[in-house]
Amino acid sequence: MSGALVQLALAKLGGTQTKLAQKLDVSAAQISKWKNGEHMSEEMEKKLRALAKIGNYSPEFVVAAGSVENATKWQEFMLVCADYAQCGNDTGYDGCDVLDNYDDPSTLAADTFAVLQEMGVVIPAEIPAVDKKAKELVSEDDEDLPIFQLIFSLYHAYGALQGFMAASDVSELIDKTVEAIGGIGSEPFMFLNCELLWLAATKVEPDPSLLKSEVCFNVFRNAQVEKFRATLSELKAAAFTQGLPLKAELLDMVEDDTESLSVSAEGESLFNESTRQLHPDIYMNELLLGMREIRTALPLILAKLKIKIEPEPL
Repeated sequence: MSGALVQLALAKLGGTQTKLAQKLDVSAAQISKWKNGEHMSEEMEKKLRALAKIGNYSPEFVVAAGSVENATKWQEFMLVCADYAQCGNDTGYDGCDVLDNYDDPSTLAADTFAVLQEMGVVIPAEIPAVDKKAKELVSEDDEDLPIFQLIFSLYHAYGALQGFMAASDVSELIDKTVEAIGGIGSEPFMFLNCELLWLAATKVEPDPSLLKSEVCFNVFRNAQVEKFRATLSELKAAAFTQGLPLKAELLDMVEDDTESLSVSAEGESLFNESTRQLHPDIYMNELLLGMREIRTALPLILAKLKIKIEPEPL
């Protein structure tokens, strides 16, 4: 963050590193260190943010967007994409979309840009215009744009993953596992939900026109698949060691596509307590208990009605 923040502050100040150093009352050497990525204090970050006038935006996001104005336009566009994806949520669970899980729109925009850049996506120079009041694209033709389809698909996949996690109680499993092992070595589990957008990116098929190269995207996808497969396998092993039951195969989050994840979540939601229906295991158990009661009561009913059933000959 520090390097991008220094870059923006220098651009806004229109001066040299020496001038910026004087403004902040630090040495020019310190500016160079920050520019090369050295950590800076929270107080100094606030001063540089004020100089750069970027508000709450991620410095990397602003640099990638080209300006604060462009960052604002991209954020508005991404919120529209997220709204469209939310309307298409078919997992049967509420609160599973990016709009529900990202409290700060600027964080969602920054993470989305970070994912797109790692995928090897070339950010279009032209930003589709949106109607902020109606929360929709100004031009219906923009729905056919590759960048809209890509970000929409990314958010749709994110919602499917969150729906699967809700149906399978993955977040609760993570909490119990982390508590059981005392937090040591559990960092990948704790940050799993925060990095879910990167896993969602492995389930999209970008238009080739958006990519620097398909090879770059495939390298990204393979790396993310292996990372999440390893993390989820470790979570399964840790849960097993602690005697914590798994409600679903966690590796389905990596192996299944968006549609399959949505179907799995929707199927579970039809029998979930939140919908006041029964889980299949409970439903089957009640059927068996009911059949036993009928088997016990039927002879008494027949006897009262003086009905005698002759046994069939062998």
